[in-house]
Amino acid sequence: MCSVAVDEPVEVALVSAHPAEADFWQAGKGIASGEKLLKDGGTLILVAPCPEGVGPHPPEH
Repeated sequence: MCSVAVDEPVEVALVSAHPAEADFWQAGKGIASGEKLLKDGGTLILVAPCPEGVGPHPPEH
């Protein structure tokens, strides 16, 4: 597990969910964590290969 301490919200955050990145469903963990770092209107960049695609989960309606 790696982390970086920030003193204040940032404009841009580059995040990963490694090793939970087989599909986008798992990689969403990086999004959930990264959004807590951002200023309002900031940009979140998720880096994840997602070799299994979006995931095996049916869409929520």
